[in-house]
Amino acid sequence: MHNNQHIKAFTLVELITTTLIASLLLFVGMPAFNRFTERLTAGQRIFELQQAVSYTRASAINNLQRTTMCPLDSSKRCGQDWNTELSIFLDPNENNQLDSGEHLLQQLEPTRAGNDFRSYTGSSISFDPRGFSGFHNGSLGYCFPGSKPIGAAFIISRMGRIRRGLDTDADGIEETASGQNVPCR
Repeated sequence: MHNNQHIKAFTLVELITTTLIASLLLFVGMPAFNRFTERLTAGQRIFELQQAVSYTRASAINNLQRTTMCPLDSSKRCGQDWNTELSIFLDPNENNQLDSGEHLLQQLEPTRAGNDFRSYTGSSISFDPRGFSGFHNGSLGYCFPGSKPIGAAFIISRMGRIRRGLDTDADGIEETASGQNVPCR
C-alpha cells in the first residue's frame, strides 16, 4: 500500500527570500514608525502643558483668587527648574509660595530626562482674578528632542492671553515671543 501524501513546505530559497524581504521592510519602516511615535508622544505632552496653563488661568477667574503654576522647590517656593513637577495652586497673598492653608489644585508630572525639556522666562506663571498675568508674562517652551526636534511655545501676554508660537522657519520648533526657537537644552 502506497501512502501518496505530499508534504508542502518552503524551499530554502523561498525561506531566505521571505526573510530578506521582511528584514528590508522592517529596516525601512522602523525609522518612520519611531518618528510617528515621537510625534504622538510630543503632541500629548504639548496638549497637557497647554491644558495646565489654561487651567491655571481659568482657576484664577473661577475662584476669584490669584492662581500660580510653577516648579516648587523643597521649601515650597517657586523655583527655576521647569523640568521638575509643576504645581498649580491658589496664591491669594501673591508670594509665589505654597503656604499652609493654600489649595494645591493640580500637579503636572516632571519631564523624562533626555526625552523632553520645558523652559520658561520666569519662576512662575500667575493669573489674577480677572485672568491677567501682569508681570508674570513670558514664553513657556516645550521641546521633544527625538530624531528630529519637535517644539512648542506658549506665549502669555500681560492681559493673560495664551497663544501658540509660530514656526516661521518650518524647522518643527515654534519660536518664543522674542523670535528665538524654543530651547531644546
